[in-house]
Amino acid sequence: TLGDMSFYCTDYSETEDWTAGGRTYQTTISTPEFEATFWGGAWISLIIGGGGWDVLVRGNLTRREDTGQINSSPVSVMSPILRLQYGCRHVIRIPVEDADGDEVRCRWANSSLGECGGVCEAFNGSVLNERKCELRYTANDLTGWYAVAIQVEDYASPTDVSPLSSIPLQFLVNVFDSSASCTRVPEFVSPTREDGSHVVIPSYTTYHERIVVEVTSSPSVSIIEVETVSPPGLRKSEVTRLSELQWYIDVTWTPTKSQFGLSFIFCFKATDSTGLSTEQRCITLLPEGIISSSHFRGASISWRPIAADEVNGAYTHYRSGNSIIEDWTVGGRTYQTTISTPEFEAIFSSCCWISTLIFGSDGDWDVLVRGNLTRREDTGQINSSPVSAMSPILRLQYGCRHVIRIPVEDADGDEVR
Repeated sequence: TLGDMSFYCTDYSETEDWTAGGRTYQTTISTPEFEATFWGGAWISLIIGGGGWDVLVRGNLTRREDTGQINSSPVSVMSPILRLQYGCRHVIRIPVEDADGDEVRCRWANSSLGECGGVCEAFNGSVLNERKCELRYTANDLTGWYAVAIQVEDYASPTDVSPLSSIPLQFLVNVFDSSASCTRVPEFVSPTREDGSHVVIPSYTTYHERIVVEVTSSPSVSIIEVETVSPPGLRKSEVTRLSELQWYIDVTWTPTKSQFGLSFIFCFKATDSTGLSTEQRCITLLPEGIISSSHFRGASISWRPIAADEVNGAYTHYRSGNSIIEDWTVGGRTYQTTISTPEFEAIFSSCCWISTLIFGSDGDWDVLVRGNLTRREDTGQINSSPVSAMSPILRLQYGCRHVIRIPVEDADGDEVR
């Protein structure tokens, strides 16, 4: 026995009568490759299958040859219940994340491997795209409850056929009949983030998000609940009317130090007073230890405000990539410092550039960062500067037209130029 399955509640739904949560614990594994299973019963009454259930995890603690690190298994989160209207076509995206950046695939759980108990391949008529981790389903069979049992697996490369690890994902689908049109369901509207979005949260700050739902049928219809599956510590407000057709909740989350550097999938969907539901949307929250950084050829400068209760120390990262063919190395290092004024500049100067067509060789170079640590009036937070990164060398063929996109990200969602 590895541990008990008690957990800390993070979310619940009064409308659908479920509770979700999680718990972590430490245990000693005696062999590098291992399996862990959890079984019990019983499923609710289902159209196909039921009875007992199994979930199974496979892992490998051997250090990987490509990264030199122990593999990190993928993670996935879903709302325990998805409501799909009969007679409509549906696409269900299975949200997945992998800390190692591995390719993640999804497959049906296999009864012969002890992965799914009485609900193996029990979602009749659905089609699973293993590479996209996406289910497509036309709800023209029987109405009622179906169980979905998936294994989520990571692969070191797109051509590999043997997974590094495997984790289970199981949830319920309720196919219900309604006289409403397939296009008349409630829907998320701006400023609600798009499904699949990634949100970087600077350390020692609080994440704020407004989720807005619009009913498409009548002002007499209301949103009765916004169901969430969230990381520990996230809070949501009561459902509140915003306008004649729109309703909203506000969510806030202040990640703890133990959550820095990890990724958390946050899923949400809404239900109206007629029983119709929105699509499920899932976004990834990324609590970071660095507010912003500026990347350039051969070096990196980073800065952050210092929290009063923070231990003075440094987070150091060394070489992260190299090219034998082009003879370059990239990497970075972060450190903490005290800035005495809200507005500041930081400059890094050195020598020398290689020989270039315009400036010749051995010229000095400078990079300069400007920042402002004053709390913004619009967000109440210290500004997060944009970030960018590029390959140190781009090779462009003579005589051809080229377009170079400069990749940028901004944690505040500001316009970047």
